[in-house]
Amino acid sequence: TPSAAVETSPVAGEASATQDAIERSVVEELIDLMGADFSTLVNVYLEDAPRHVARLQAAAESIDLAAIIDSAHSLKSSSANLGARPLAALAQRLERDARLGQQQDLHHLAERIGRELERVQHALRAWSSG
Repeated sequence: TPSAAVETSPVAGEASATQDAIERSVVEELIDLMGADFSTLVNVYLEDAPRHVARLQAAAESIDLAAIIDSAHSLKSSSANLGARPLAALAQRLERDARLGQQQDLHHLAERIGRELERVQHALRAWSSG
């Protein structure tokens, strides 16, 4: 089992600091169900997720709530499907805050999402190559 899946966040105090970047049981179930197609799913995610993060970070800078909601929602769903629960939770919080018009933490959450995506990318690459 790749050690990247249990790597902790480099930023103290983040919600994901004591959680795996990806939930092992979800990944193992996907591998069992999909076989070799799991690598394709991971590759699509690894292409799409950074785009969503870039969009939501730009939207957070300009306080474009509709764009934040759209990108955060997509990232939340795709991350949850692959077992990236901490990332999905951060995206859900960002989506919720944007829907409620709570602007004070948007930029900070977008930055945290970017850091968490790096952990997820590392873990998924280890799983898909292992």
